[in-house]
Amino acid sequence: RGTGAVLESWKRIMENTAEIRFTLTGVEARVEGGLGVVTVYEHIYNRHGFERQASGAISTNLFAWDEAAGEWKLFHHHASPTAVPEQDVEGNLLV
Repeated sequence: RGTGAVLESWKRIMENTAEIRFTLTGVEARVEGGLGVVTVYEHIYNRHGFERQASGAISTNLFAWDEAAGEWKLFHHHASPTAVPEQDVEGNLLV
């Protein structure tokens, strides 16, 4: 839990992935007072050596406005896997 654990998790993913690419579609953002909600479809392509993978997720991110810091702060992220997006013969996402 917490920022340190999240950053360490992403560091391990990046260190063990030859290539990773995110393409975002369907981005929607809404602000109600001090609450920000962003939903997005993530098309994720990665490669480990010669093995290529594609996956998709629908993500919801909740932000709170921090008046003292003058910035939005992410306080919740949730992603659910979706069907694998279509790819061309070279593994490029067709979006």
